[in-house]
Amino acid sequence: MRISLAAIGLVVALIVLSGCTGKTTYSDSGDVVDNTTGSASGEVKAESKPVMKEVTTLDVWLAKMDNWDADPEADGIEIQIQPRDSNDKPQYVAGVANARAYTRTLNTSTFKYEKNVLIKEWTNIQIDTDYDLLGKKIRLEFDEGYVPEGGLYLEFNFIYNGKTYSVVEESVLDLS
Repeated sequence: MRISLAAIGLVVALIVLSGCTGKTTYSDSGDVVDNTTGSASGEVKAESKPVMKEVTTLDVWLAKMDNWDADPEADGIEIQIQPRDSNDKPQYVAGVANARAYTRTLNTSTFKYEKNVLIKEWTNIQIDTDYDLLGKKIRLEFDEGYVPEGGLYLEFNFIYNGKTYSVVEESVLDLS
């Protein structure tokens, strides 16, 4: 039994030391490097090229006004976004976002909130790939001294791979 365990340990050690770990290495020119010899092959395999992830929809969760300091007033809007593919699977992609917050009024005919006066616009918000379980948390800070009264209407646009995904949140409430 000891010989078998030692033999297995030796085989594992040889695999690790030989560089056969399944990891692909690239040279500065983009050529695939043979992990056992260290030489470039001169060709890049199709499956090794980066693939753009598919995004078909954008979810916005937990859009709320929030307080980030010691005073009692809301300091901005906090939202969680989650890009998804056609199978509703989360996609952790980097992109750029823009947002606009408005005061809102209730349309008594349709019982839906409508945007009213523009309060703040945020542009060129850089979104990285550091998502958590609920998506990517984004904080949209109000101008100094602005104190919101009532709920807000939010338009949010996420730009990824040349396409814009838009979401409207009609009821951003102050939960701070």
